[in-house]
Amino acid sequence: MVFLLICAALLALKQLTETTDNVYRYGLLQKLGAGHRQINHTLFVQTVVFFAIPLVVAGVYSAFLIGKAMAVVEEFMNIHIATNIGLTIVLFLLVYGSYFLATYLSCKRIVTEQRELEV
Repeated sequence: MVFLLICAALLALKQLTETTDNVYRYGLLQKLGAGHRQINHTLFVQTVVFFAIPLVVAGVYSAFLIGKAMAVVEEFMNIHIATNIGLTIVLFLLVYGSYFLATYLSCKRIVTEQRELEV
C-alpha cells in the first residue's frame, strides 16, 4: 500500500509539474480558438493516458502472477484467497482513482486560474 501511495503521488506530481510548465501552451490554444471544454478534455485525456499506461502494464503482470500465486497458495495451504485479492484490487483502484481525480482537478484549476489571469 505504501508503494502504491508513493507511485501515485509521483505520477500526480509529474503531471502537475508538466501542466504548470506548459500552462502558456493552453493559453495559446485558447487564443487560437479552442474552447474551455476542449482544453479541459485535452487535460483529461493527457491525465488518463499518463495514469493508465502504468496501470495497464502492472495489470497484465499482476493478472498472470496472481493466478499462479492463487494456485500455489490454494494447493499447498488449502486457503481460499480470491475474496481477499478482489478486495485488494478494489482498494487499489479506489486509491489510484482518487489520485487520478485529484490530479485532473488540480491541473484543470491551474489552467483555469491562468486563463483568468490573462483575461
